[in-house]
Amino acid sequence: MPPKIREYYERMYREMQREYEIASEARKKGYDPDDSVEIKITHSVAERAEALLGIPGVAERFEELVSSGEDPLMASVKVMEEIADGKYFRADREELITRAVQFALLVYTQGVVVAPVEGMPEIKILRNPDGTEYLSVYYASPIRAAGGTAAGLTLVFADMLREKMGLDVWKPDKNMVERYVEEVNLYYRINSKQIRPKDEELRVIFSNLPVRPDGEPTEKFEVSVHRDMEGMPNRVRGGLCLVIGEGILLKAPKLLKLARKLGIEKDWTWLEKISKVKKKGENQMAPIKDYLSGTVVGRPILAYPMAYGGFRLRYGRSRNTGIMARGVHPSTMYLVDEFLAPGTQMKVERPGKSTTVLPVDTLEPPIVLLDNGEVKKVRDPEEAKKIAPRVKKILFLGDILITYGDFRKTGHFLVPPGYCEEWWVKEAEKVLGYRPPLKVSEDEAINLARKGAPLHPDYLHYYTAVGLEEIKKVHEAVKRARVKREGEKVVELVLPRDVKEILELMGVPHKPVEEGLLITENPWSFYLTFNPEGSSDKGDVLGYLSEVSG
Repeated sequence: MPPKIREYYERMYREMQREYEIASEARKKGYDPDDSVEIKITHSVAERAEALLGIPGVAERFEELVSSGEDPLMASVKVMEEIADGKYFRADREELITRAVQFALLVYTQGVVVAPVEGMPEIKILRNPDGTEYLSVYYASPIRAAGGTAAGLTLVFADMLREKMGLDVWKPDKNMVERYVEEVNLYYRINSKQIRPKDEELRVIFSNLPVRPDGEPTEKFEVSVHRDMEGMPNRVRGGLCLVIGEGILLKAPKLLKLARKLGIEKDWTWLEKISKVKKKGENQMAPIKDYLSGTVVGRPILAYPMAYGGFRLRYGRSRNTGIMARGVHPSTMYLVDEFLAPGTQMKVERPGKSTTVLPVDTLEPPIVLLDNGEVKKVRDPEEAKKIAPRVKKILFLGDILITYGDFRKTGHFLVPPGYCEEWWVKEAEKVLGYRPPLKVSEDEAINLARKGAPLHPDYLHYYTAVGLEEIKKVHEAVKRARVKREGEKVVELVLPRDVKEILELMGVPHKPVEEGLLITENPWSFYLTFNPEGSSDKGDVLGYLSEVSG
Protein backbone atom coordinates (compact mmCIF):
# COMPACT_ATOMS: atom_id res chain seq x y z
CA MET A 1 0.00 0.00 0.00
CA PRO A 2 1.14 3.62 -0.44
CA PRO A 3 3.45 4.86 2.36
CA LYS A 4 0.90 7.42 3.62
CA ILE A 5 -1.81 4.78 3.97
CA ARG A 6 0.59 2.34 5.64
CA GLU A 7 1.69 5.02 8.10
CA TYR A 8 -1.98 5.79 8.86
CA TYR A 9 -2.76 2.16 9.74
CA GLU A 10 0.43 1.78 11.76
CA ARG A 11 -0.41 4.91 13.74
CA MET A 12 -3.93 3.58 14.37
CA TYR A 13 -2.48 0.28 15.61
CA ARG A 14 0.05 1.98 17.90
CA GLU A 15 -2.64 4.20 19.44
CA MET A 16 -4.95 1.22 19.92
CA GLN A 17 -2.22 -0.70 21.74
CA ARG A 18 -1.43 2.31 23.95
CA GLU A 19 -5.09 2.76 24.92
CA TYR A 20 -5.47 -0.97 25.52
CA GLU A 21 -2.52 -0.87 27.94
CA ILE A 22 -4.06 2.11 29.78
CA ALA A 23 -7.39 0.27 30.06
CA SER A 24 -5.63 -2.89 31.30
CA GLU A 25 -3.78 -0.96 34.04
CA ALA A 26 -7.05 0.71 35.07
CA ARG A 27 -8.82 -2.65 35.33
CA LYS A 28 -6.07 -4.03 37.58
CA LYS A 29 -7.05 -1.48 40.27
CA GLY A 30 -10.15 -3.57 40.96
CA TYR A 31 -12.86 -0.95 40.54
CA ASP A 32 -14.66 -2.93 37.81
CA PRO A 33 -16.47 -6.31 37.95
CA ASP A 34 -13.67 -7.82 35.84
CA ASP A 35 -9.99 -7.04 36.32
CA SER A 36 -9.13 -7.50 32.64
CA VAL A 37 -10.36 -5.85 29.41
CA GLU A 38 -13.06 -8.09 27.94
CA ILE A 39 -12.53 -6.97 24.33
CA LYS A 40 -9.83 -9.09 22.71
CA ILE A 41 -7.46 -7.76 20.05
CA THR A 42 -7.85 -9.77 16.84
CA HIS A 43 -6.35 -9.37 13.39
CA SER A 44 -8.80 -11.29 11.19
CA VAL A 45 -12.41 -12.44 10.99
CA ALA A 46 -11.44 -15.97 12.00
CA GLU A 47 -9.57 -14.67 15.05
CA ARG A 48 -12.69 -12.76 16.08
CA ALA A 49 -14.75 -15.94 15.75
CA GLU A 50 -12.19 -17.89 17.79
CA ALA A 51 -12.11 -15.23 20.53
CA LEU A 52 -15.91 -14.99 20.72
CA LEU A 53 -16.45 -18.75 20.83
CA GLY A 54 -13.35 -19.66 22.83
CA ILE A 55 -12.34 -22.52 20.49
CA PRO A 56 -8.53 -22.57 20.11
CA GLY A 57 -7.15 -23.50 16.71
CA VAL A 58 -10.11 -22.67 14.44
CA ALA A 59 -8.64 -19.35 13.24
CA GLU A 60 -5.33 -20.93 12.24
CA ARG A 61 -7.14 -23.74 10.41
CA PHE A 62 -9.42 -21.29 8.57
CA GLU A 63 -6.49 -19.11 7.48
CA GLU A 64 -4.63 -22.22 6.33
CA LEU A 65 -7.55 -23.24 4.10
CA VAL A 66 -8.00 -19.73 2.66
CA SER A 67 -4.28 -19.28 1.97
CA SER A 68 -4.30 -22.57 0.04
CA GLY A 69 -6.90 -21.10 -2.34
CA GLU A 70 -10.11 -22.24 -0.67
CA ASP A 71 -13.15 -19.99 -1.03
CA PRO A 72 -13.84 -18.30 2.38
CA LEU A 73 -17.40 -19.67 2.55
CA MET A 74 -16.26 -23.21 1.77
CA ALA A 75 -13.35 -22.85 4.21
CA SER A 76 -15.74 -21.81 7.00
CA VAL A 77 -17.95 -24.81 6.19
CA LYS A 78 -15.00 -27.20 6.40
CA VAL A 79 -14.04 -25.80 9.81
CA MET A 80 -17.70 -25.98 10.84
CA GLU A 81 -17.77 -29.70 10.00
CA GLU A 82 -14.52 -30.28 11.87
CA ILE A 83 -15.93 -28.54 14.98
CA ALA A 84 -19.05 -30.74 14.77
CA ASP A 85 -16.76 -33.81 14.54
CA GLY A 86 -15.14 -32.83 17.87
CA LYS A 87 -11.73 -32.02 16.40
CA TYR A 88 -11.15 -28.92 18.59
CA PHE A 89 -12.93 -29.75 21.86
CA ARG A 90 -15.09 -32.47 23.39
CA ALA A 91 -18.77 -31.95 24.21
CA ASP A 92 -22.17 -33.51 23.55
CA ARG A 93 -23.60 -33.47 20.01
CA GLU A 94 -25.88 -30.50 20.62
CA GLU A 95 -23.03 -28.32 21.92
CA LEU A 96 -20.74 -29.28 19.04
CA ILE A 97 -23.40 -28.57 16.41
CA THR A 98 -24.32 -25.24 18.03
CA ARG A 99 -20.72 -24.04 18.16
CA ALA A 100 -20.06 -25.26 14.63
CA VAL A 101 -22.95 -23.30 13.11
CA GLN A 102 -22.09 -20.25 15.22
CA PHE A 103 -18.53 -20.30 13.83
CA ALA A 104 -19.71 -20.45 10.20
CA LEU A 105 -22.18 -17.64 10.87
CA LEU A 106 -19.54 -15.51 12.61
CA VAL A 107 -17.25 -15.80 9.60
CA TYR A 108 -20.12 -15.03 7.19
CA THR A 109 -21.11 -11.90 9.16
CA GLN A 110 -17.45 -10.82 9.59
CA GLY A 111 -17.74 -11.21 13.35
CA VAL A 112 -19.13 -7.69 13.80
CA VAL A 113 -22.62 -8.46 15.18
CA VAL A 114 -23.90 -10.39 18.20
CA ALA A 115 -26.39 -12.41 16.14
CA PRO A 116 -24.35 -15.65 15.79
CA VAL A 117 -23.97 -16.05 19.57
CA GLU A 118 -26.91 -14.20 21.14
CA GLY A 119 -29.34 -14.52 18.23
CA MET A 120 -28.86 -18.28 17.85
CA PRO A 121 -27.96 -19.49 21.35
CA GLU A 122 -28.47 -23.23 20.85
CA ILE A 123 -29.37 -26.09 18.54
CA LYS A 124 -31.17 -29.11 19.98
CA ILE A 125 -31.65 -32.68 18.83
CA LEU A 126 -35.34 -33.63 19.12
CA ARG A 127 -37.46 -36.63 18.06
CA ASN A 128 -40.12 -36.88 15.36
CA PRO A 129 -43.36 -38.78 16.14
CA ASP A 130 -41.84 -41.81 14.39
CA GLY A 131 -38.86 -41.81 16.79
CA THR A 132 -36.26 -40.43 14.36
CA GLU A 133 -33.98 -37.59 15.45
CA TYR A 134 -33.91 -34.12 13.86
CA LEU A 135 -32.34 -30.71 14.53
CA SER A 136 -34.15 -27.73 16.04
CA VAL A 137 -32.44 -24.34 15.76
CA TYR A 138 -33.35 -21.89 18.54
CA TYR A 139 -33.47 -18.17 17.78
CA ALA A 140 -33.77 -14.93 19.73
CA SER A 141 -34.48 -11.41 18.45
CA PRO A 142 -30.76 -10.43 18.06
CA ILE A 143 -30.65 -12.76 15.03
CA ARG A 144 -31.97 -9.82 13.02
CA ALA A 145 -28.57 -8.13 13.30
CA ALA A 146 -27.14 -10.86 11.07
CA GLY A 147 -29.27 -9.74 8.10
CA GLY A 148 -31.76 -11.80 6.13
CA THR A 149 -29.34 -13.95 4.14
CA ALA A 150 -27.19 -14.89 7.15
CA ALA A 151 -30.27 -15.61 9.28
CA GLY A 152 -31.69 -17.96 6.67
CA LEU A 153 -28.27 -19.47 6.07
CA THR A 154 -28.19 -20.80 9.65
CA LEU A 155 -30.84 -23.33 8.63
CA VAL A 156 -28.78 -24.30 5.58
CA PHE A 157 -25.66 -24.78 7.72
CA ALA A 158 -27.66 -26.81 10.26
CA ASP A 159 -29.04 -28.97 7.47
CA MET A 160 -25.51 -29.73 6.26
CA LEU A 161 -24.56 -30.97 9.74
CA ARG A 162 -27.85 -32.87 10.08
CA GLU A 163 -27.04 -34.86 6.96
CA LYS A 164 -23.38 -35.32 7.95
CA MET A 165 -24.37 -36.72 11.36
CA GLY A 166 -27.01 -39.05 9.92
CA LEU A 167 -30.02 -37.32 11.46
CA ASP A 168 -33.48 -37.34 9.85
CA VAL A 169 -35.42 -34.33 8.55
CA TRP A 170 -38.02 -32.51 10.63
CA LYS A 171 -41.49 -34.03 10.06
CA PRO A 172 -44.21 -31.64 11.25
CA ASP A 173 -47.85 -32.71 10.96
CA LYS A 174 -50.47 -30.49 9.34
CA ASN A 175 -51.60 -29.05 12.66
CA MET A 176 -48.05 -27.93 13.56
CA VAL A 177 -47.57 -26.38 10.12
CA GLU A 178 -50.76 -24.34 10.58
CA ARG A 179 -49.55 -23.31 14.05
CA TYR A 180 -46.37 -21.88 12.54
CA VAL A 181 -48.33 -20.15 9.75
CA GLU A 182 -50.58 -18.45 12.31
CA GLU A 183 -47.62 -17.35 14.43
CA VAL A 184 -45.58 -15.81 11.61
CA ASN A 185 -48.65 -14.09 10.14
CA LEU A 186 -49.56 -12.65 13.52
CA TYR A 187 -46.03 -11.32 14.03
CA TYR A 188 -45.94 -9.53 10.67
CA ARG A 189 -49.46 -8.22 11.03
CA ILE A 190 -48.60 -6.47 14.31
CA ASN A 191 -44.98 -5.58 13.51
CA SER A 192 -44.72 -3.65 10.24
CA LYS A 193 -41.72 -5.04 8.32
CA GLN A 194 -40.49 -5.22 4.75
CA ILE A 195 -42.88 -8.03 3.79
CA ARG A 196 -46.33 -9.43 4.46
CA PRO A 197 -46.04 -13.24 4.16
CA LYS A 198 -48.64 -15.22 2.23
CA ASP A 199 -50.21 -18.31 3.81
CA GLU A 200 -49.36 -20.47 0.78
CA GLU A 201 -45.68 -19.51 0.94
CA LEU A 202 -45.50 -20.17 4.67
CA ARG A 203 -47.08 -23.60 4.23
CA VAL A 204 -44.47 -24.42 1.58
CA ILE A 205 -41.69 -23.37 3.97
CA PHE A 206 -42.87 -25.23 7.07
CA SER A 207 -43.82 -28.34 5.13
CA ASN A 208 -40.37 -28.61 3.57
CA LEU A 209 -37.78 -27.22 5.99
CA PRO A 210 -35.40 -30.11 6.79
CA VAL A 211 -34.57 -28.57 10.20
CA ARG A 212 -36.98 -26.95 12.63
CA PRO A 213 -36.85 -23.24 13.53
CA ASP A 214 -37.67 -22.60 17.18
CA GLY A 215 -36.95 -20.15 19.98
CA GLU A 216 -38.05 -18.43 23.13
CA PRO A 217 -41.19 -16.23 23.20
CA THR A 218 -40.31 -12.56 22.70
CA GLU A 219 -43.68 -10.84 22.09
CA LYS A 220 -46.50 -9.99 24.48
CA PHE A 221 -49.22 -11.18 22.10
CA GLU A 222 -50.27 -14.83 21.65
CA VAL A 223 -51.72 -17.08 18.97
CA SER A 224 -55.46 -17.50 19.27
CA VAL A 225 -56.32 -20.62 17.22
CA HIS A 226 -53.53 -23.20 17.57
CA ARG A 227 -52.95 -22.93 21.30
CA ASP A 228 -51.50 -25.17 24.01
CA MET A 229 -49.64 -27.45 21.60
CA GLU A 230 -46.98 -29.70 23.09
CA GLY A 231 -43.55 -28.04 23.09
CA MET A 232 -44.97 -24.84 21.57
CA PRO A 233 -45.48 -21.61 23.58
CA ASN A 234 -48.64 -19.60 22.99
CA ARG A 235 -46.65 -16.36 22.86
CA VAL A 236 -45.07 -15.42 19.55
CA ARG A 237 -41.35 -16.08 18.98
CA GLY A 238 -39.94 -13.00 17.26
CA GLY A 239 -36.53 -14.43 16.34
CA LEU A 240 -38.11 -17.39 14.59
CA CYS A 241 -40.51 -15.12 12.66
CA LEU A 242 -37.64 -12.86 11.54
CA VAL A 243 -35.67 -15.83 10.20
CA ILE A 244 -38.66 -17.07 8.22
CA GLY A 245 -39.85 -13.70 6.91
CA GLU A 246 -36.67 -11.73 6.32
CA GLY A 247 -34.45 -14.78 5.85
CA ILE A 248 -36.26 -17.54 3.98
CA LEU A 249 -38.96 -15.49 2.23
CA LEU A 250 -37.01 -12.38 1.30
CA LYS A 251 -33.76 -14.20 0.50
CA ALA A 252 -35.11 -17.37 -1.14
CA PRO A 253 -33.24 -16.80 -4.46
CA LYS A 254 -29.90 -16.22 -2.74
CA LEU A 255 -30.35 -19.10 -0.28
CA LEU A 256 -31.09 -21.47 -3.15
CA LYS A 257 -27.94 -20.26 -4.89
CA LEU A 258 -25.88 -20.81 -1.72
CA ALA A 259 -27.42 -24.27 -1.21
CA ARG A 260 -26.26 -25.16 -4.74
CA LYS A 261 -22.77 -23.89 -3.97
CA LEU A 262 -22.66 -25.96 -0.76
CA GLY A 263 -23.82 -29.08 -2.58
CA ILE A 264 -27.15 -29.59 -0.77
CA GLU A 265 -29.50 -28.22 -3.42
CA LYS A 266 -31.66 -31.37 -3.36
CA ASP A 267 -32.90 -30.52 0.15
CA TRP A 268 -33.75 -26.94 -0.83
CA THR A 269 -35.29 -27.10 -4.33
CA TRP A 270 -38.67 -26.42 -2.71
CA LEU A 271 -37.55 -22.78 -2.45
CA GLU A 272 -38.46 -22.56 -6.15
CA LYS A 273 -42.12 -22.74 -5.10
CA ILE A 274 -41.78 -19.39 -3.35
CA SER A 275 -42.90 -16.49 -5.55
CA LYS A 276 -39.64 -14.52 -5.23
CA VAL A 277 -37.69 -17.28 -6.98
CA LYS A 278 -37.96 -17.09 -10.77
CA LYS A 279 -38.20 -20.42 -12.56
CA LYS A 280 -36.47 -21.25 -15.82
CA GLY A 281 -38.47 -19.96 -18.78
CA GLU A 282 -40.41 -17.53 -16.55
CA ASN A 283 -40.43 -13.85 -17.47
CA GLN A 284 -37.55 -12.48 -15.40
CA MET A 285 -38.61 -8.89 -16.00
CA ALA A 286 -42.25 -9.23 -14.96
CA PRO A 287 -43.37 -6.41 -12.61
CA ILE A 288 -42.87 -7.19 -8.91
CA LYS A 289 -46.04 -5.99 -7.20
CA ASP A 290 -45.29 -7.36 -3.73
CA TYR A 291 -43.09 -4.41 -2.83
CA LEU A 292 -46.21 -2.22 -2.61
CA SER A 293 -47.76 -4.42 0.06
CA GLY A 294 -47.85 -2.91 3.51
CA THR A 295 -47.85 0.66 2.20
CA VAL A 296 -48.85 2.95 5.06
CA VAL A 297 -50.91 6.12 4.99
CA GLY A 298 -48.78 9.20 4.46
CA ARG A 299 -46.06 7.55 2.38
CA PRO A 300 -46.48 8.32 -1.32
CA ILE A 301 -46.14 5.78 -4.12
CA LEU A 302 -43.78 7.45 -6.59
CA ALA A 303 -44.20 4.87 -9.36
CA TYR A 304 -45.98 1.58 -9.94
CA PRO A 305 -44.00 -1.58 -10.85
CA MET A 306 -42.03 -1.09 -14.07
CA ALA A 307 -44.19 1.87 -15.09
CA TYR A 308 -42.83 4.31 -17.68
CA GLY A 309 -41.92 7.55 -15.96
CA GLY A 310 -40.63 5.79 -12.85
CA PHE A 311 -36.98 5.70 -11.87
CA ARG A 312 -34.63 4.36 -14.57
CA LEU A 313 -31.83 2.06 -13.46
CA ARG A 314 -28.27 3.33 -13.63
CA TYR A 315 -25.43 1.09 -12.39
CA GLY A 316 -22.70 2.69 -10.35
CA ARG A 317 -21.78 4.31 -7.07
CA SER A 318 -21.22 7.88 -5.99
CA ARG A 319 -18.92 9.02 -3.19
CA ASN A 320 -21.90 9.53 -0.89
CA THR A 321 -23.68 6.21 -1.56
CA GLY A 322 -22.65 3.06 0.26
CA ILE A 323 -24.10 -0.42 0.80
CA MET A 324 -27.81 -0.58 -0.08
CA ALA A 325 -28.01 3.22 -0.60
CA ARG A 326 -29.41 4.72 -3.80
CA GLY A 327 -28.63 7.92 -5.66
CA VAL A 328 -31.31 10.12 -7.23
CA HIS A 329 -31.05 13.51 -8.91
CA PRO A 330 -31.38 16.40 -6.41
CA SER A 331 -33.96 18.04 -8.70
CA THR A 332 -36.16 14.98 -8.21
CA MET A 333 -35.95 15.42 -4.46
CA TYR A 334 -37.44 18.91 -4.72
CA LEU A 335 -40.07 17.95 -7.30
CA VAL A 336 -41.60 15.22 -5.11
CA ASP A 337 -42.36 17.82 -2.42
CA GLU A 338 -38.98 17.13 -0.81
CA PHE A 339 -40.24 13.79 0.47
CA LEU A 340 -36.98 12.24 -0.77
CA ALA A 341 -34.68 14.29 1.41
CA PRO A 342 -31.09 13.01 1.82
CA GLY A 343 -31.26 10.03 4.16
CA THR A 344 -34.95 9.30 3.57
CA GLN A 345 -35.89 5.64 3.49
CA MET A 346 -37.53 4.39 0.31
CA LYS A 347 -38.84 0.97 -0.74
CA VAL A 348 -37.87 -0.10 -4.26
CA GLU A 349 -39.07 -2.79 -6.65
CA ARG A 350 -35.60 -4.08 -7.51
CA PRO A 351 -33.31 -5.50 -6.26
CA GLY A 352 -35.53 -5.49 -3.17
CA LYS A 353 -35.26 -4.27 0.42
CA SER A 354 -35.68 -0.74 1.63
CA THR A 355 -33.00 1.80 0.90
CA THR A 356 -31.71 5.25 1.80
CA VAL A 357 -31.66 7.89 -0.94
CA LEU A 358 -28.93 10.48 -1.46
CA PRO A 359 -28.46 13.25 -4.07
CA VAL A 360 -26.27 12.55 -7.12
CA ASP A 361 -26.35 15.38 -9.68
CA THR A 362 -24.57 13.54 -12.51
CA LEU A 363 -27.58 11.28 -13.15
CA GLU A 364 -30.25 11.74 -15.80
CA PRO A 365 -32.53 14.47 -14.39
CA PRO A 366 -36.33 14.45 -14.11
CA ILE A 367 -38.65 15.67 -16.88
CA VAL A 368 -41.79 17.65 -15.99
CA LEU A 369 -44.89 19.10 -17.64
CA LEU A 370 -45.55 22.67 -16.47
CA ASP A 371 -48.89 24.45 -16.15
CA ASN A 372 -48.27 26.36 -19.42
CA GLY A 373 -47.83 23.13 -21.39
CA GLU A 374 -44.01 23.29 -21.50
CA VAL A 375 -42.06 20.05 -21.10
CA LYS A 376 -38.75 20.64 -19.35
CA LYS A 377 -35.73 18.56 -18.32
CA VAL A 378 -34.84 19.95 -14.87
CA ARG A 379 -31.06 19.73 -14.45
CA ASP A 380 -30.60 22.54 -11.92
CA PRO A 381 -31.89 21.86 -8.37
CA GLU A 382 -32.37 25.61 -7.80
CA GLU A 383 -34.62 25.75 -10.86
CA ALA A 384 -36.50 22.70 -9.54
CA LYS A 385 -37.29 24.61 -6.33
CA LYS A 386 -38.60 27.60 -8.30
CA ILE A 387 -40.80 25.71 -10.75
CA ALA A 388 -42.10 23.07 -8.30
CA PRO A 389 -45.42 24.94 -7.71
CA ARG A 390 -45.98 25.07 -11.48
CA VAL A 391 -45.45 21.36 -12.14
CA LYS A 392 -48.62 19.79 -13.52
CA LYS A 393 -47.12 16.32 -13.93
CA ILE A 394 -43.78 14.56 -13.48
CA LEU A 395 -43.23 12.72 -16.76
CA PHE A 396 -39.98 11.04 -15.70
CA LEU A 397 -38.43 10.78 -12.22
CA GLY A 398 -34.88 10.50 -13.54
CA ASP A 399 -32.22 7.86 -12.92
CA ILE A 400 -31.73 5.88 -9.73
CA LEU A 401 -28.13 4.89 -9.05
CA ILE A 402 -27.68 1.33 -7.76
CA THR A 403 -24.38 -0.47 -7.40
CA TYR A 404 -23.91 -3.91 -8.95
CA GLY A 405 -23.04 -5.26 -5.49
CA ASP A 406 -26.57 -4.64 -4.22
CA PHE A 407 -27.96 -6.98 -6.87
CA ARG A 408 -25.32 -9.57 -6.01
CA LYS A 409 -25.94 -9.20 -2.27
CA THR A 410 -29.67 -9.81 -2.65
CA GLY A 411 -29.24 -12.65 -5.16
CA HIS A 412 -31.16 -10.72 -7.84
CA PHE A 413 -30.28 -11.13 -11.51
CA LEU A 414 -28.84 -8.05 -13.24
CA VAL A 415 -31.55 -5.90 -14.80
CA PRO A 416 -30.89 -4.19 -18.17
CA PRO A 417 -30.12 -0.52 -17.41
CA GLY A 418 -31.08 2.57 -19.37
CA TYR A 419 -28.80 3.63 -22.21
CA CYS A 420 -26.22 5.90 -20.59
CA GLU A 421 -22.88 7.56 -21.28
CA GLU A 422 -20.79 4.65 -19.99
CA TRP A 423 -22.57 2.24 -22.32
CA TRP A 424 -22.26 4.66 -25.24
CA VAL A 425 -18.51 5.10 -24.71
CA LYS A 426 -17.95 1.33 -24.95
CA GLU A 427 -19.94 1.02 -28.18
CA ALA A 428 -18.44 4.16 -29.74
CA GLU A 429 -14.89 3.02 -28.91
CA LYS A 430 -15.39 -0.19 -30.88
CA VAL A 431 -16.39 1.77 -33.99
CA LEU A 432 -14.05 4.75 -33.69
CA GLY A 433 -10.94 2.96 -32.48
CA TYR A 434 -10.42 5.44 -29.65
CA ARG A 435 -12.23 6.31 -26.43
CA PRO A 436 -14.41 9.43 -26.76
CA PRO A 437 -15.25 11.61 -23.73
CA LEU A 438 -18.36 10.85 -21.67
CA LYS A 439 -19.97 14.16 -22.61
CA VAL A 440 -20.03 15.61 -26.12
CA SER A 441 -21.81 18.57 -27.71
CA GLU A 442 -24.70 18.09 -30.13
CA ASP A 443 -22.45 18.86 -33.12
CA GLU A 444 -19.84 16.34 -31.91
CA ALA A 445 -22.50 13.69 -31.25
CA ILE A 446 -23.86 14.02 -34.79
CA ASN A 447 -20.36 13.97 -36.22
CA LEU A 448 -19.51 10.76 -34.37
CA ALA A 449 -22.84 9.19 -35.36
CA ARG A 450 -22.04 9.86 -39.02
CA LYS A 451 -18.81 7.92 -38.49
CA GLY A 452 -20.82 4.91 -37.34
CA ALA A 453 -20.99 5.46 -33.57
CA PRO A 454 -24.40 5.36 -31.84
CA LEU A 455 -26.02 8.71 -31.11
CA HIS A 456 -25.03 9.93 -27.66
CA PRO A 457 -27.77 9.27 -25.04
CA ASP A 458 -28.01 13.01 -24.22
CA TYR A 459 -29.62 13.43 -27.65
CA LEU A 460 -31.96 10.45 -27.49
CA HIS A 461 -35.48 10.26 -26.07
CA TYR A 462 -37.72 7.52 -24.67
CA TYR A 463 -38.97 6.17 -27.97
CA THR A 464 -39.92 2.77 -26.56
CA ALA A 465 -42.47 4.52 -24.32
CA VAL A 466 -44.71 4.80 -27.38
CA GLY A 467 -45.67 2.42 -30.16
CA LEU A 468 -44.66 2.29 -33.81
CA GLU A 469 -47.81 4.12 -34.93
CA GLU A 470 -47.01 7.05 -32.63
CA ILE A 471 -43.46 7.20 -33.99
CA LYS A 472 -44.88 7.31 -37.53
CA LYS A 473 -47.07 10.28 -36.52
CA VAL A 474 -44.03 12.16 -35.21
CA HIS A 475 -42.13 11.23 -38.38
CA GLU A 476 -44.91 12.80 -40.48
CA ALA A 477 -45.07 15.80 -38.12
CA VAL A 478 -41.35 16.46 -38.58
CA LYS A 479 -41.90 16.42 -42.33
CA ARG A 480 -44.55 19.15 -41.90
CA ALA A 481 -42.54 21.11 -39.32
CA ARG A 482 -41.27 24.65 -39.72
CA VAL A 483 -37.49 24.41 -39.92
CA LYS A 484 -34.96 27.19 -39.49
CA ARG A 485 -31.36 26.48 -40.47
CA GLU A 486 -27.95 28.03 -40.19
CA GLY A 487 -26.16 26.35 -43.02
CA GLU A 488 -26.80 22.62 -42.65
CA LYS A 489 -27.63 22.85 -38.94
CA VAL A 490 -31.24 22.97 -37.76
CA VAL A 491 -31.42 25.72 -35.10
CA GLU A 492 -35.21 25.94 -34.72
CA LEU A 493 -37.89 23.29 -35.16
CA VAL A 494 -41.63 23.85 -34.68
CA LEU A 495 -43.92 20.81 -34.90
CA PRO A 496 -47.72 20.66 -35.32
CA ARG A 497 -49.72 20.55 -32.07
CA ASP A 498 -51.32 17.16 -32.78
CA VAL A 499 -48.21 15.27 -31.54
CA LYS A 500 -47.94 16.96 -28.14
CA GLU A 501 -49.08 13.97 -26.12
CA ILE A 502 -46.59 11.73 -27.93
CA LEU A 503 -43.74 14.19 -27.31
CA GLU A 504 -44.64 14.21 -23.61
CA LEU A 505 -44.49 10.41 -23.42
CA MET A 506 -41.11 10.42 -25.18
CA GLY A 507 -39.78 13.10 -22.81
CA VAL A 508 -38.91 15.57 -25.57
CA PRO A 509 -38.40 19.10 -24.13
CA HIS A 510 -40.72 21.54 -25.93
CA LYS A 511 -43.10 24.41 -25.33
CA PRO A 512 -46.27 25.62 -27.04
CA VAL A 513 -45.82 28.70 -29.26
CA GLU A 514 -48.22 30.44 -31.61
CA GLU A 515 -47.26 28.28 -34.59
CA GLY A 516 -47.19 24.92 -32.78
CA LEU A 517 -44.66 23.12 -30.55
CA LEU A 518 -41.13 24.50 -30.35
CA ILE A 519 -38.45 21.87 -29.65
CA THR A 520 -36.42 23.61 -26.93
CA GLU A 521 -33.39 21.30 -26.74
CA ASN A 522 -31.18 19.92 -29.51
CA PRO A 523 -33.54 20.41 -32.49
CA TRP A 524 -30.91 19.29 -35.02
CA SER A 525 -30.29 15.82 -33.57
CA PHE A 526 -34.07 15.37 -33.09
CA TYR A 527 -34.68 16.36 -36.73
CA LEU A 528 -32.01 13.97 -38.04
CA THR A 529 -33.27 11.14 -35.79
CA PHE A 530 -36.60 11.18 -37.61
CA ASN A 531 -34.89 11.51 -41.01
CA PRO A 532 -37.73 13.42 -42.73
CA GLU A 533 -35.74 13.93 -45.93
CA GLY A 534 -34.99 10.23 -46.54
CA SER A 535 -36.46 6.73 -46.30
CA SER A 536 -36.89 4.85 -43.01
CA ASP A 537 -34.02 2.42 -43.59
CA LYS A 538 -31.06 4.69 -42.86
CA GLY A 539 -30.65 4.14 -39.16
CA ASP A 540 -33.37 6.52 -37.99
CA VAL A 541 -35.73 5.69 -35.14
CA LEU A 542 -38.61 4.76 -37.47
CA GLY A 543 -36.46 2.23 -39.32
CA TYR A 544 -35.19 0.78 -36.05
CA LEU A 545 -38.62 0.36 -34.48
CA SER A 546 -40.00 -1.09 -37.71
CA GLU A 547 -37.24 -3.70 -37.59
CA VAL A 548 -37.64 -4.69 -33.92
CA SER A 549 -41.44 -4.80 -34.10
CA GLY A 550 -41.56 -6.54 -37.48
